[in-house]
Amino acid sequence: MKRTSVMIITTILLTVAVFSCASLGRSETGDAPGEKDASVQNSPVLPDGWSYETEITHEGSRSQGSISRLFYRYNEIPEVFSLIVISGTAFEYAPMNNIWDHSGYILIDASFRFKSDPDQPVTAEDLHNGWYTSDNSQLKAGTPSGWVYVEAPEITAWCAPEKLPEITEIFSLKPAAAGPVLLKQE
Repeated sequence: MKRTSVMIITTILLTVAVFSCASLGRSETGDAPGEKDASVQNSPVLPDGWSYETEITHEGSRSQGSISRLFYRYNEIPEVFSLIVISGTAFEYAPMNNIWDHSGYILIDASFRFKSDPDQPVTAEDLHNGWYTSDNSQLKAGTPSGWVYVEAPEITAWCAPEKLPEITEIFSLKPAAAGPVLLKQE
């Protein structure tokens, strides 16, 4: 009886040791150093106050997808802009049509650049409002570097990030039609 107990305990300890060693060298994403998991996107470098998060949905299944979100000062940017450019990093909104889609604000270009028009400077009124509308993505000379470019069917504009909710309200911007309902996996 004593010998059987010792063998069971030894087997359990060896099993724990083997599985513990198998996980050595793995990061939180499960990758060994230097490896990259195709389902995990690199997060772009954004200015202070901005963050970009991607949630993997239905991970490991045939229905695996992702939802990417932008935040400014912990407030989620509403899904009303078809394009938003933050310090040269462009995100395009992709709606979710199927549960396996990659949806939300998808990173499309990390080196998006605009040329300013020296003949059209930003006005004192523009600076006071914190935004101005723009034809053909035209950047006025003197536009503050922290402002973002946004496009929606109703408007194209340059604005201070904290003015995004105001722009959404002034132009009555509404999110795209709802896609499929995702059930939280627990």
